[in-house]
Amino acid sequence: MNLEFCWSNARQPARQKIDEVLRFGEDQLALAVAFCTGAGVQILSRHISNLNRPESFVVVSSKKPTNLRALGGLDERIPERIYVHYGGTAPREIQATPFNTPLMHSKVIYARNGNECKLWVGSHNLTASATIGMNYEGAMLLTGDADEPQFRDALQHLLHCRSRSLPFHPSMMVEDDDDAERQNILNIHAESEVEIEQTPCFVHLCLPNSSNDREVNPGDKVILYLYPKGSLKGRLDPTKAKAVYEGQQTSKDFTQIHPTAPGIPAAWQDADYIIEWNDSVYQMLPARTPKADTTTQVVLRFERRNDDIKKDLFLEKKPETKVAIETDESRLTGIDDDMVQFLRPRRRRDGSLPFKEAVQYGKAVKLIAEDANRYQDDHVKPALESFYDAELIATGRVGDDEETKYIYQTKYRYRS
Repeated sequence: MNLEFCWSNARQPARQKIDEVLRFGEDQLALAVAFCTGAGVQILSRHISNLNRPESFVVVSSKKPTNLRALGGLDERIPERIYVHYGGTAPREIQATPFNTPLMHSKVIYARNGNECKLWVGSHNLTASATIGMNYEGAMLLTGDADEPQFRDALQHLLHCRSRSLPFHPSMMVEDDDDAERQNILNIHAESEVEIEQTPCFVHLCLPNSSNDREVNPGDKVILYLYPKGSLKGRLDPTKAKAVYEGQQTSKDFTQIHPTAPGIPAAWQDADYIIEWNDSVYQMLPARTPKADTTTQVVLRFERRNDDIKKDLFLEKKPETKVAIETDESRLTGIDDDMVQFLRPRRRRDGSLPFKEAVQYGKAVKLIAEDANRYQDDHVKPALESFYDAELIATGRVGDDEETKYIYQTKYRYRS
């Protein structure tokens, strides 16, 4: 067996030597490398034939800077050869972020040609910074017979990494959706027995408290959903609106009973309609004198009816995609006493810690609680098809003001 250290120059570019090892594996090429970026995929893409051998495989960590989207392109060329290790959730090392939980951190390449092997064991990830001489790196290169124990042990190590990883799937390419249109829009949902006879028209919005003051901004767009009387119950379903109108907020006024900035009431006698809070919902009625409990008044000018908006989804905050992993639990034993202080949870009475490692994953779309709980699921999911078949989860809590359920500002629009 021959052993070579690479190199005395800690910033020696490694690309050529790694290419030599990858090229050598004509019968089997197996590797477990923690991080693989687009540059790493470029390196691997020169060895497609070897990577497609029946016993070849690639194991990477899901953690950044691994580029799962770039690996998706490689997966199309070497199907069923890429595996992703999703790490674990316990134990955690204190003050060691971002890598403070269990992680596949190996950098091992096994290349076999006949019965001859090359084994690369080093610090290099499959990244540009590791392979072109940006980082200070080091590695050992062993060359010898595949039956020698060092090579057998290395192959078993790689198989172990693969056994705790998940086959690559396109849904692993988690990215926040970028198809949303960004615009501040005031959304109003109201019941109405009257019909808007013509546009443009002016609507006098009367708010019974100051909860929506920040969302109401003259100059911003407004969308009005009108529903049959008695139909606004439970979560919103905009597709049930009988008409939808687009327009603009033109003015805003605080009345004399406003809790923080008392003003004077405005009559706005030329308004065509009024929207006010009655019987736990907003109702649009023919124009009349505002109720005495009005704290904030807004004038809305509606330019057109546009029922195509019914199927679009409007959100306060852009959704975030994440991988929701399922873990199994084993025990981490043999922990030195002086290491316990750096770990959470603390060691159990039997001297071990829970070791939770990912065994399955799923896609989830995180929505803030207001967005997740505002609409019926049948309205949300079709508009978020670009997030794959993902579970919807809510974060945070919904506010207590019932009025804000029907009037709210959104910033992101997803067209159906």
